[in-house]
Amino acid sequence: MAKQAMGSTPMQILATTAIGALMYIIVTMFVPFVGGSVENAMPTLPADSEWNKTYNTNLTDGSDTWVTINGFLTIAAIFAVMALVFMFLRGMI
Repeated sequence: MAKQAMGSTPMQILATTAIGALMYIIVTMFVPFVGGSVENAMPTLPADSEWNKTYNTNLTDGSDTWVTINGFLTIAAIFAVMALVFMFLRGMI
């Protein structure tokens, strides 16, 4: 019954998983490049600006945010692959 509900063959699901993995790799490689380009394009800020990291030490870097988000994306990708493996093992696909 689960096979009919999914409406896909195992090969289609594997192909979709491979495309998803490729997209994850592309995003993981591309985002730091774009973030670095944006940081390099920032104009020089006055010394007393709230957006100046030396004046306002509570500002976070874009790289810090990306490291946090990338960790969550990695965990989500691992769980998705584990779910796929469990579905294959249980014969749902």
